[in-house]
Amino acid sequence: ISIYTYFREVVGPDSVRSIQPVQTSGDISVIQGDFKFSYTFLKHFILRAQAIYTTVEGSSADAIRVPELLLNGQLMYSNILYGGNLHLQLGVDFHQRSAYFANGYDPSTMQFYVQDEFEINSFPVIDIFLNVKINRGRAFLKFNNLNELIKGSGYFLTPFYPGQASVLDLGFDWILFD
Repeated sequence: ISIYTYFREVVGPDSVRSIQPVQTSGDISVIQGDFKFSYTFLKHFILRAQAIYTTVEGSSADAIRVPELLLNGQLMYSNILYGGNLHLQLGVDFHQRSAYFANGYDPSTMQFYVQDEFEINSFPVIDIFLNVKINRGRAFLKFNNLNELIKGSGYFLTPFYPGQASVLDLGFDWILFD
């Protein structure tokens, strides 16, 4: 990436902070590699994993902030029961990323900006889900961020903006025509 324009927090006269556009003078290289794995065992259990490694190099690499490591995983039981009339999925999702200085958000300019003061900690997010399909109807039940209940604290997506709190989601739809 050359001649990249981004926003940065700038300290002006009298220590007044503002968000200003900045253009890089050097090049940026984003290098990313990932590993995916999927394994089915005992006919109905599925294990999926993904690891993404990212590094940002170059003389202006500080303009782009991404976590170095991102991990995703899923363990699921999936089966079709009652003569094909019930499709059931029950499982757990796992997401985690390494700690990094995520972009801050400035509501007055509605822009994300590069900041160096608030590091987003590495925090595992565990979700439990149930998906059901009965003939033409579908329903799901998902408990988001189970480990917030265990640890007693949540996580941040960007500085001062918390991520999904522990919550139970429920949804359904039913197709009323053939």
